[in-house]
Amino acid sequence: MDKRSSVSHVETPPGRDVKKPENDVLAAPSRALDPWVTVGLALVVLFAAALRVARLHSIPPGLFFDEAANLFDVSDVLNGAHPIYFPRNNGREPFFFYWASLFASAWGPTPYAIRLAAAMAGTLTVAATFLCAREMLRGWSDDRRWTDRVALVAAFVLSITYTHLHYSRIGLRSISLPLFLALSYGLLFRGLRQGSWWALVGAGVSGGGSLYTYISARIAPLPLLVLPLALGLPRRSWRPFWQVAFVGLIWLAVSIPLGVYTLRHPGDVLGHTDDVSILNPVNNHGDPIGAVAHGIVATLAAFTFAGSGGADQNLPGRPILDPLLSVLFVLGLGTLLIEGFRSQSPTDGATPHQDSRADARPEEKLQWQRLATASFLAVWIITQSLPSALAVSPPGFIRMTGTLPAVAIVVGVGFGSIWDRLVGAGRSRWRVGALLAAALVVSTVWTVRDYFWIWGPSDTAYHWMMGDKVDAATYLRRWASDERVFLAPLYAQDNTIRFLSRGSAVQSFDLGASLVVPTDRSRDVRYVFPASDQEEVALVSRELPVEHVTTTVRDPSGRFPLLTTLEVRRSSLPSIPTSRLATFDGGIALVGASIVPGSAASGQQLGVTIEWLDLQPQPFDYTVFIHVRDGANHTVAQIDRQPTAGSMPTTAWHPGDLVWDRYSLALPPNVPSGEYRIVAGLYRLETMQRLDATFGPGRPPTNEVELGRVRLSGR
Repeated sequence: MDKRSSVSHVETPPGRDVKKPENDVLAAPSRALDPWVTVGLALVVLFAAALRVARLHSIPPGLFFDEAANLFDVSDVLNGAHPIYFPRNNGREPFFFYWASLFASAWGPTPYAIRLAAAMAGTLTVAATFLCAREMLRGWSDDRRWTDRVALVAAFVLSITYTHLHYSRIGLRSISLPLFLALSYGLLFRGLRQGSWWALVGAGVSGGGSLYTYISARIAPLPLLVLPLALGLPRRSWRPFWQVAFVGLIWLAVSIPLGVYTLRHPGDVLGHTDDVSILNPVNNHGDPIGAVAHGIVATLAAFTFAGSGGADQNLPGRPILDPLLSVLFVLGLGTLLIEGFRSQSPTDGATPHQDSRADARPEEKLQWQRLATASFLAVWIITQSLPSALAVSPPGFIRMTGTLPAVAIVVGVGFGSIWDRLVGAGRSRWRVGALLAAALVVSTVWTVRDYFWIWGPSDTAYHWMMGDKVDAATYLRRWASDERVFLAPLYAQDNTIRFLSRGSAVQSFDLGASLVVPTDRSRDVRYVFPASDQEEVALVSRELPVEHVTTTVRDPSGRFPLLTTLEVRRSSLPSIPTSRLATFDGGIALVGASIVPGSAASGQQLGVTIEWLDLQPQPFDYTVFIHVRDGANHTVAQIDRQPTAGSMPTTAWHPGDLVWDRYSLALPPNVPSGEYRIVAGLYRLETMQRLDATFGPGRPPTNEVELGRVRLSGR
């Protein structure tokens, strides 16, 4: 038996009977940290914090669109909102937004604040991983110095793991999941080891709290099932079953508020899961078995061989662990499998169930504990890998963040295994320590180089992390300060652009449904498009009834085209039309209309374009109705919607704006042949009250205007 498995026997003083606790399922007495361990842990945590906050203003570049969506929610929290679930952006669990709001209250709702929140969550996870590793491995070895050493290594390994560093510097909620898992699982092992119900309560609260962090937490209770099987069955003891059940009840109780919300809003919480699931026929293209097999292989390879190709998740192609840490990880897995699942043959006439007695041999008790630790770590990694293996585009590193503390602990076990073998073979402890420390230093340099010198400054990271949109938003804010700016919908609806240009007077309209041209000559007008969207540039350029100049805008370095703009000088803007078909109450004039085709068959589409002129600021968002009427004034087809398909409602119109508003009416089948009138009008949806239209002297007002006539031929 190696040194770690030896059990020291302390002689009982005469006259004193030492009673062993009956709840000693993970037997090891509690003790305070040695000073060297305390100092070491403090240094590791400080180093982790330094890696996570260094150059945080510039790396990562840009502002990822999910971060921008999160900043909208953080802003809502600062303004007094306190939802249990955030439905924006496919739905998100709430913890990270409240956590980030603490930092935003000091730094404002900025990219730096939300990334600093992630950095601090990642740093705390390093400390929690030490706790988790120490508590788990106290049942693996009775050599306390070995346990503390391995726990320190595990914490350090997590601090330099590229994937954890990467997500500790991006303002996404997934970084909070490993923190809660490490706390919950560590307290669980502590509670089982010491028989501490307070530790078990903490495990249940932390575990239930994990459900408020990230979607992968929904399968986090599965590893708990391993412990009563590994600890209770061999000893014929129900105590581990009751203890784990107690943790599960606390876990469930903490999750009740989120569960109630899920029952009331299942689409918000569960909808996105099906959208990205590889079991969805839309995603697996009719081959679910092949898709699952591919997901499993890609996810397993992501630990040591090949990572994701997306630069938003890592340095493209880089696995979670570098080659040196991969070797330690494989050795750790081997140690766990061999030592944890090694059968313990009874000796000295013991029966197979003798270990259930109070006087069971220390070797047998240690084997139960090793089995529990090895099984738990294996199930932890497997279950938290499933969200990647069973989702589109595996491996998904963001979906695997829950595995990272367990991976670091396994690497730590590999470190301890090498230490034991080399020192046990007579090697100098100092030389062995120097060799292993050198390996960790090389891994640290590897991660720092890959992240800060290769990925961070790269053009790939600039585009994937949406640095181009950050630069584009800078131009938009500058232009909007003294120009009328219309932005193409592709960018106007983008979270990054929206957040960074908030507060500026940038407007947008649906290019397929409308065109807006101001007549106010106090400012120049600029139509802005993504540089890649040349088709829409050409469309608007053809339709603009005024002279304009096309310009390409590049990033600050001049290397990448960012935007294409159509600039209209104020002197080129059209005059306000004097001819009007009608003027509606509230100051909106109808100045023109066209119907295409002039004759159509039933079942076809009828195109109607209305030209509006805004005469004054509008207090309400009005809705347009267009009806096709027969000779008896019966409506045979109609369409109701806001102008510009709602992309630029009437409250966003400026006095003098000309709005070409396009509609497509589906004519019903089997409409009788004949001439039909096309009428239109405006109404307020909340009250269904139509606006009256006036036509000039001598004509009474009505609440609809005839746009023209069309001849329909029935089928």
